[in-house]
Amino acid sequence: MDRKMLINAVHSEECRIAIFEDGQLLELEVESNVGKKLKGNIFKAEIARIEPSLQAAFLDIGTERNGFLQINDIHPGYFVRNQQRGRRGRQSKGGDRRPRIQDVLSPGQQLVVQVVKEEREMKGATLTTYLSLPGRYVVVMPGSDRGGISRKISDSDQRSRLRALASELEIPQGMGMIVRTAGLDRSQSDLSRDLALQLRLWEQILEKAQSASCPSLLYRESDLAKRVIRDYFTPDIREIIIDDEETYSRVKDFVGEVMPRYRSRVKMYEEKQPLFSNYNIDTQVADTFLNEVRLPSGGAIVIDSLEALVAIDVNSGKATAGGDIEETAYRTNLEAAEEIARQLRLRDLGGLIVIDFIDMLDRRHRAHVEERLREVVSLDKARVEVGRLSKFGLLEMSRQRLRASLSSQSHLKCQHCAGSGKVKNPELVALEVLRKIQGAVVVGHVVRVKARLAPTAALFLLNNKKWELASLERDYGVNVYILADGRLRADEFQFEMETAKQRGDRQTPAS
Repeated sequence: MDRKMLINAVHSEECRIAIFEDGQLLELEVESNVGKKLKGNIFKAEIARIEPSLQAAFLDIGTERNGFLQINDIHPGYFVRNQQRGRRGRQSKGGDRRPRIQDVLSPGQQLVVQVVKEEREMKGATLTTYLSLPGRYVVVMPGSDRGGISRKISDSDQRSRLRALASELEIPQGMGMIVRTAGLDRSQSDLSRDLALQLRLWEQILEKAQSASCPSLLYRESDLAKRVIRDYFTPDIREIIIDDEETYSRVKDFVGEVMPRYRSRVKMYEEKQPLFSNYNIDTQVADTFLNEVRLPSGGAIVIDSLEALVAIDVNSGKATAGGDIEETAYRTNLEAAEEIARQLRLRDLGGLIVIDFIDMLDRRHRAHVEERLREVVSLDKARVEVGRLSKFGLLEMSRQRLRASLSSQSHLKCQHCAGSGKVKNPELVALEVLRKIQGAVVVGHVVRVKARLAPTAALFLLNNKKWELASLERDYGVNVYILADGRLRADEFQFEMETAKQRGDRQTPAS
């Protein structure tokens, strides 16, 4: 097994990081300087507005859109402070002790908040007052009394060992700590060193918060290179190869600080050929933007990312040639389950995902496909929930959005189809224009019409509907001009109309 991490940072506009094994791309992270990345950042912010109907507050964090903070994301410490000032919240129905947001917070109040979800379209960033500072091996949670072991560590003996190690660490009162999956085989000194780094960082944030005005950025999440190493590096990655000297120095120092035994694995790339191209990664990256992904047996999966969900269709394709149909469907679905898990990670597709597997009659086959999908998605850093196969062969699952999807970061909506992938047939556009001209001429006392259309639609009107246009001009005494305009979209058109009154007013000389 030859697993490597490549960091392509030679261009300041974009940083790309790939983890691959034996030539196959396993993980891909891309970050460009187009748009600000907010997730993980900590701000000192001021409440701009309280919205009782939503039980939420909108906070000014210094971005174009205010951040969104729900009542469930407000630390009880803020409730206590307000009650000490004489503002007591009412107890809600059902005995819930959580007060109403309008009783404990007020416009102009200052809070320290962290971004947990990026801005999306017209929505501002989602915020929380439950702060967390992730290190390499531990996550520190200021103001929390919770602690524990990552849920992804399932072995009971390992969990017991890590609990024992964690209990011996000097964790300040009012500070929670979780041991991350990366801390599985680490010693107490490794955990202690990582904890000390995060506590030092928290002290710096507190010091800055005391003197900062609102809104202020108190902590910026690490740059992509350091973040990926923190979250994705495992001992089986033999090399970290970097093609930019500044990034190389920064990563070398970071690895030396948090896991010094692996510092020698950080290497500077010296070849003239581009890094990703040299390792045949560029081709695989380009494939992540295709809707269709081929499977080894000849089948394929087709991925469509829609507004409400991600739809994935499994097709047997060439795999159906000969052999048992049930066995072919079973084998193709198993391949599809593995590739779907990989593509969801590479593209970072989140939300509701519906997979249309090939129909299988054997219950054992159906169970094996479900089991295989659960097994491969367990490797995902995001939270994933997998449902059951329905009688129609559909399986629903959900995946946590860790960041904006790869395509949304790198692609713009098509200026012709607005992202739908379709434009209206030029002939139908031409007919729509003709009908509008007819309607305006008959009822609107129009004497002159000028219509601008995309060239294809304009040519159809002039070549195929010239007699209808000539009849309108003859019967109603109107002048019709059809103009081809290459600046217009295929389904776009514009009208200029002049009535008899407008012409008369224009021709009447001023007295």
